[in-house]
Amino acid sequence: MAKTNKADMSCARVKQYTAFDVSKAERHNERKNETYENMNVITERIALNVHFKKPTVPTYMEQLKQMVFLLKGQILYAGAPLPEAFGTVGNRVAGALGNLFQETAALLEAQPGEPFPTVWRKAVSGMDGKTALSKSDRQMLESLGEHLGFLDRETQERTLLLYLEQIDTELLVLREHKQERCRLYTSLGVMGGLFLAVILA
Repeated sequence: MAKTNKADMSCARVKQYTAFDVSKAERHNERKNETYENMNVITERIALNVHFKKPTVPTYMEQLKQMVFLLKGQILYAGAPLPEAFGTVGNRVAGALGNLFQETAALLEAQPGEPFPTVWRKAVSGMDGKTALSKSDRQMLESLGEHLGFLDRETQERTLLLYLEQIDTELLVLREHKQERCRLYTSLGVMGGLFLAVILA
């Protein structure tokens, strides 16, 4: 576990419970009650709640990594041809990336003589605006199709492994940027609070 300068803290309420109280709490926790209440919520302040959303780019990259692993398994171990491999992987994963793989499978079956890199580039270019992937990520995605489909399995495996390494590198960069931005936002929040305190004083 990484050592941080922050102290680990927790807050607990110590209270004696009867068997009846425990059964009520269990009904609440197991969602068996028809209504629920929380004594720690101030209902007048609910509208002021803030919800933070995780950035979507790492999610797409992690999903893409999972799909490339699945594709590798379909090609190398199941011995599936590319249309079948892409169709199987596309059916297992929902969203824009799953649709990309399904569309690629459909294009490969509809145009059997078309080289795979051409079909792949056409499918990837159809994704513009449908995902949170950056332009460089889409270019990296296009490069995946350059060595698939017409080379031996060993070369395809090396291509997929290289692509997985590129995804890992990109994910590492994204995580570092996220940590930097979190520190920046925290500092801005503190400074904004101090600024308001000075103005209101």
